[in-house]
Amino acid sequence: MSDKIDEVGGPRISQDENPKSEQQAFNPILEKKVIRKVDRNLVPILFLLFLCAFIDRINIGNARIQGLEADLNMSGEDYNIGLFTFFILYILLEVPCNILLKNMRPSLFLSAIMTGWGIVTICQGLTQSFAGLIACRVIIGGLEAGFFPACVYLLSMYYCRHELQWRFNLFFSASIVAGAFSGLLAYAIAHMDGIAGYGGWRWIFIIEGAATVVIAIWSYWMIPDWPETAKFLNDDERALLVDRLAADKKDTHMNTWDKKTAKRIFSDVKIYLGILMYMGIVTTSYSGSFFTPTILRQLGWTSIRAQIMSIPIFLFATVCALVSAIASDKTKHRSGFILGGCLFTTVGYVILLNMMSVSVAIRYMALFFIVGGGYIAQPIVLVWVSNNMAGHYKLGVASAMQIGFGNIGGIIASNIFVTTQAPTYPLGFGLGLGLVWLLHIHQKKYDTSPRFNPSPSIFRISGLASMDPLSVSASVVGLLGAGAKITSCLWTFATNARDAPQLARHLVFEVADITAALGSLQAYVCGQAQAPGERGALILLEHVLATLTGCVTTFSDLQSLMDRLNLSPEMGTIDKMKWARQESNIAAIVQRLQNHKSSLTLMLTVLQW
Repeated sequence: MSDKIDEVGGPRISQDENPKSEQQAFNPILEKKVIRKVDRNLVPILFLLFLCAFIDRINIGNARIQGLEADLNMSGEDYNIGLFTFFILYILLEVPCNILLKNMRPSLFLSAIMTGWGIVTICQGLTQSFAGLIACRVIIGGLEAGFFPACVYLLSMYYCRHELQWRFNLFFSASIVAGAFSGLLAYAIAHMDGIAGYGGWRWIFIIEGAATVVIAIWSYWMIPDWPETAKFLNDDERALLVDRLAADKKDTHMNTWDKKTAKRIFSDVKIYLGILMYMGIVTTSYSGSFFTPTILRQLGWTSIRAQIMSIPIFLFATVCALVSAIASDKTKHRSGFILGGCLFTTVGYVILLNMMSVSVAIRYMALFFIVGGGYIAQPIVLVWVSNNMAGHYKLGVASAMQIGFGNIGGIIASNIFVTTQAPTYPLGFGLGLGLVWLLHIHQKKYDTSPRFNPSPSIFRISGLASMDPLSVSASVVGLLGAGAKITSCLWTFATNARDAPQLARHLVFEVADITAALGSLQAYVCGQAQAPGERGALILLEHVLATLTGCVTTFSDLQSLMDRLNLSPEMGTIDKMKWARQESNIAAIVQRLQNHKSSLTLMLTVLQW
């Protein structure tokens, strides 16, 4: 595949013959006036609607710690099932909804689906069974399916590409504010527990659903439709807005749906790269929204205090998202900020993977890193795809595909925080860390002019690129720390204890060997700009993530085993009965460590070769 991909959809379908669409000098005063009007009339209403949408999506996390599971007789992984069922219709209906939007007014489409899910949210608060809750979650997912991609699509139809990131992040910050506002609302509504015989969790759904219905009906008269018919602009302003947008996306216009258009859209590799990027990042975002209240509750705080302590986390994430948006638009750059957000998130995951070694305050700080980093990267990944699409149909379908299939990450997030692994959640944090680095995009700027030229090439990509060395290095740092601690404890025990079993020495040697291999891997990647070739990069991406995630899980299991055995450097004797009961588990861990060591050794051999 050629590295030089046509950024706006391959060979042109129809060329804009209007000379105004070429390099045209618009009246800068009138242009600024028009943009200010769009800012006032479009962004605030979409922000409010998305705030309601996301609160209705994640308020189940607040309801959980207010008694949802007990009242509906839920057990085991029932809560996780309730989370991921939302995404079944949400994923399947994204693309059809956005194709439908092309033939409807946005004001009618958005207000109608919003009224529908608001009513079903109220029904969630009235349900008397787990089955009823599941039915409501599935329906809400189906009704919300068209909302977010429709908003992204509508924003993209009003702003030029170099103007979009800041406005999009303002809109998208509603989802982050929802995390804080949802906690604040839940704190207030929780005091209604017992009113009319309803528990506090029921009132959370009822009140927030009713507010959504009221706002949805009002929004019908407030949401602007397409730029060509925008009522808040006069004729001259509409003409200028349409012309400047045509000039910004002048390469192609996929405004008719036929086989040729469909082929061009569904064969565009950028869309699928965007899906993979979004899926990896959105897992972290949903994990933060769904499980932050639960994680805070397990840090030892009461349910009500856990609601309050979640607020600063999401306010911090809001600031991170807005600052990164300003910087991204000012510098006309995307990938560096995506990478920065991923690194930020990695720090938090590494801390929580070693949570038993740090204080509650440090664990709380780690949530700021995870949620903040996720919300730096997520909106920029979304805008990256919109920047590279032109034409009503291509932009609409691309946004829907990226958001729809990318939200498979929501299903992953719903199932990786397993109840039996509380409070350390090694699977959740380990897999979340791996998915953050699922794909790294390198962008090339083909415009050599020092002055920004808003052409498609400014957002060009160079094909499937290698995994950044920093991603490996950051993951290895946490493992090295955990390995050093475990090795020290095991070595002291094995050499000083009078009756230490031989198997303990095997554990020492295997952990020490893995720590040495991890050190070699870190030393190698820190000295390399990137992997030696495309094929090697793909092999390493798959195997590095699998091996490091396996090491995380095994180290966590080993630490838990040592805790169960009360194993510490100070021990001089050992409870032989306890050790005997764990003998098979210890042998299994030794075998897993040997497998990880073999994988690391092979990986290092390939790298150095």
